[in-house]
Amino acid sequence: MKKSLIAVTALLLTLTACGSIREDEQATETEGLSVAESKLETIKETKEESTESDTEKETEIQSEYILAYADVYENTITFMWATEYVFEGEMELQSSEDNVDFETVALLQPEDKTYDYEITDNFETRYFKIIQAQPDDTYKESFTMIVQKDEEGEYYAALPDTDGDGLNDMLEIMYETAIDNPDTDGDGLTDYEEAFLCGTDPTVYDSVTKGVPDGDADADGDGLTNTEEIAAGTYPYTEDSDDDGLTDYEEVYTYKTDPLEYDTDEDGLPDGIETRVELDPLNPATHGTPDAEYTVTMTYTADDDIFNSINDTESPYQMSIEVEGTAMAAATLYVSKSGYSNVMQNETILGMISEITSSDEGGITRIKIMFEIAEEYWDNTLNRYPDEPEMQGLKRLNVFHFFEDGNMSLPIDTEHDLEKHIVYAEVDEPGTYCIVDMEMWLAQLEDIANDPRLQN
Repeated sequence: MKKSLIAVTALLLTLTACGSIREDEQATETEGLSVAESKLETIKETKEESTESDTEKETEIQSEYILAYADVYENTITFMWATEYVFEGEMELQSSEDNVDFETVALLQPEDKTYDYEITDNFETRYFKIIQAQPDDTYKESFTMIVQKDEEGEYYAALPDTDGDGLNDMLEIMYETAIDNPDTDGDGLTDYEEAFLCGTDPTVYDSVTKGVPDGDADADGDGLTNTEEIAAGTYPYTEDSDDDGLTDYEEVYTYKTDPLEYDTDEDGLPDGIETRVELDPLNPATHGTPDAEYTVTMTYTADDDIFNSINDTESPYQMSIEVEGTAMAAATLYVSKSGYSNVMQNETILGMISEITSSDEGGITRIKIMFEIAEEYWDNTLNRYPDEPEMQGLKRLNVFHFFEDGNMSLPIDTEHDLEKHIVYAEVDEPGTYCIVDMEMWLAQLEDIANDPRLQN
């Protein structure tokens, strides 16, 4: 029977801390660990489909070891082991100063799962292992656990890394990689790089793209190969390592910015926003003015992603925006369905009520909101005021602004481009805006006013 995935995932987090690479040397391991854990489970599930003979061979190999590891807190070493791979009966905790001659320092009960060993002497390095006599009079033992002092005089635990690839021997067993070969599948990546940095399969030469060695493959599709990502210190499993709006490839080869720094020139603007508004992400004052204060103008056309929730195929208009303000304000503009829609929406309102926001709303100086009206909404539906020119065709449509302070929606100055069938308004702040059919709105007010039920 194949080794349980439960044991693999339960041990993975702790074994990383016990590995032969120290925490301060494991670049990107925090992010890579989650990738490694899920990838390991995928690899194990895939290999469940292997032949019965392969399964028996793997079981035989894994049964040679006691899965055990150690952790150190202050002057206490806590030894832990997986009970499903040991027999009933006592185990021995053995210690050595030279990793050659071991002596028993404690007897362990397998069902206890852990044992605390107090450090009472001031040693630099000591080696520990757990052994257990087997029914056939042989012994099964764990990998040697190494406890030593760091530069600050604090003890830490590690497991051996025979091939020096950064993946300790215990994890090599779990990943079914070679303990004595740093690149088991010969794809140009070490087993550690595959397991913890790339999330690729360290036992398969081309686990990302068929026929392409994993070192030359591009796991996240950002344009950098996995090998290039590792050399640059970026994350092979995400296309934008620092989440600044530029792909790792763009930062490394196009803009020469730091792919691990959100704001390379430290001017307060992320690199992606600077390039979007044509500022220099390597110069904090591109035009002689601090980039964070520089005013820009941006136009968002109807097909821009910021309108994804507004401009669908059934909308009576296609919204677009021209915005002026700081780079941060203009480049982070977003439009969504207003939260007030549930209480405001009625038959006089054309289409969806939109909410315009920005991460720097105070930096906005002007917004031109434009609504290109669909043909079926060009003409009046009531013809209630045929003698009123301002109530005919597109001119009957007016932009309304919801004022939160007064909890009231009111019409604002609205312009009409009759040739392009566009209704627009210029405002100086983000907020809630919509298009109202004034003919229907006034008719509704008149009907309410004339309702006999409201007469004295």
